[in-house]
Amino acid sequence: MWESIRRWFDPRELRSVGSTPDYRFSLANERTFLAWLRTGLALVGGGLATAQFLPPLPLRHLREAIAVVLLLLGGAV
Repeated sequence: MWESIRRWFDPRELRSVGSTPDYRFSLANERTFLAWLRTGLALVGGGLATAQFLPPLPLRHLREAIAVVLLLLGGAV
């Protein structure tokens, strides 16, 4: 067991396997991650804005339901 743990954290073996990936893939992954964060924050902001600034709608609690859906969706994203 200790041998497998040692091999897991051994930097010499880590460098000997595979090659360094192209930096463009890392940058593309970071851009995608930031886009998901931005989308989640926009949904949360839309949910808060809906709860605070949308006038009362004809159906009872529709405004709150829309706000909760946007907040949950933003939290899930």
